[in-house]
Amino acid sequence: MIKFCNVRFKFCTYILFIILSVIYSTPQSFADDGFQRDLLIIKQKAEKGDKRAQQFIAMAYKNGYFGPENKAKSLEYYTKAANQGDIESQYNLGVMYANGYYTSVDAIEAEKWLIKAAHQGDKRAQIFLASMYKNGVKGIPKDKAKADKYAKKACEDINYSSSAVLHPDSLTGQCLMYNDYKGLEK
Repeated sequence: MIKFCNVRFKFCTYILFIILSVIYSTPQSFADDGFQRDLLIIKQKAEKGDKRAQQFIAMAYKNGYFGPENKAKSLEYYTKAANQGDIESQYNLGVMYANGYYTSVDAIEAEKWLIKAAHQGDKRAQIFLASMYKNGVKGIPKDKAKADKYAKKACEDINYSSSAVLHPDSLTGQCLMYNDYKGLEK
């Protein structure tokens, strides 16, 4: 398990987050000394520059595990982790800037972070960029070539005949919709 978690830290971080959330599932539990102690240990690692811990602490601030939701701290820790190459944080920052979560809408900043995540292989960032370029947004003009490039990259490994849920918000659903409307080959 340790070796697996070192290789798949993002997955293990989420599992840990879920386990801690279940153990401390009531609002009063988040004030529990054990939970707070665990968060503080992770926060100390984050303050020492551990990008995985920074991403986790950003989620903790976002979800109010240190008290009331702290948007500024969440944004700060996502930025620290993203600057160190954390793909999840780069994607989250891109979405936050694109939609004005915790900050004002900034399409240029959103594009910057989404490109960083997309170039590291994050398919969600790739399809988000494809959508931005397909539709154009304030500060980002429509660009069919870029839209097609990112959509093809995001959708190239999708198994359309799999039993995957084809919900419109799933990556598979988004690729199908994008391909149908843009005439791309599946």
